[in-house]
Amino acid sequence: MTDNIIFLDFDGVINRNSLDKEIIPECLEVLLILIKKYNLKVVPICGALSFGLGTTNTKKRLIKRLNNYGIFEIDGFIETNYEGTFLGKKLESRTIGIIDYLKKRGNVNYIIIDDENKREYNMLGLNYINTKPFVGLTMKHLDKFRLKQNTCYGFEKVIYDYKDLSNYKFIVNSNNLVKVLKKVYEKRSNNI
Repeated sequence: MTDNIIFLDFDGVINRNSLDKEIIPECLEVLLILIKKYNLKVVPICGALSFGLGTTNTKKRLIKRLNNYGIFEIDGFIETNYEGTFLGKKLESRTIGIIDYLKKRGNVNYIIIDDENKREYNMLGLNYINTKPFVGLTMKHLDKFRLKQNTCYGFEKVIYDYKDLSNYKFIVNSNNLVKVLKKVYEKRSNNI
């Protein structure tokens, strides 16, 4: 039997934005309708800052949080620890994580629900619904929902690497996280 997978971003999909961690009940209701109707397994798209992925305890907390919402079929996580390109164009880490998952899983039907990366999903021919930040998933999206069989078509042109971020220090209140991560990594490298 082929699994039906939903790649689910949180910020801007079931809550208003990254600063608002409160789930919007109406968005959650739509999500639960879709999960039940299509027998979906959820694969959360999680930025390292949003949920502190990288530790087993944090993943367990996220699973517990999803279970509290009535979501029990969780099939892994899309972590944002990738760097890569498609035909020379840099891709967002979450997009590469989804491609990596689809390449490894092969025969699944899937859809991505996200408020970001519309250009990349189009460029790669990925199946997605784009939500609006501060609005999230609505009843209007029910009519747009279509699962697509994964073919991995064109994925061989995506060149990427997984980056272990356990060597980095995350500073949540930083406005420029990349510079902070680079400085911490360089400092550690110089001390070796």
